Amino acid sequence: MWIPEVSARGWVILTLDARLRYRPGEKSALRFYKARVLLFAQPKNPGPDWLPSLAEEFAEAQERITHFLERTPPPFVAWFHVESRKKGSKRYRLSKLNL
Repeated sequence: MWIPEVSARGWVILTLDARLRYRPGEKSALRFYKARVLLFAQPKNPGPDWLPSLAEEFAEAQERITHFLERTPPPFVAWFHVESRKKGSKRYRLSKLNL
């Protein structure tokens, strides 16, 4: 399983797998190894360039993401979402989800 190695290095798990936090084995591992997980929201009707666009938004949100990671103790799964109607750092939301 990859969760112990990633968590032991202090790395953050980036995923599109919204079901990750519902599978009993993975949920237990996330808790036990104090994993930090950022879950990316997927659009309902993705265009051909939605993933590169998401990567660009993620890069622009690094200051907000870093602040979130510094103040949120593990284990956690947080949802990263871009609010297209907003501007600047308020455009990015990180919401901690129940684990």
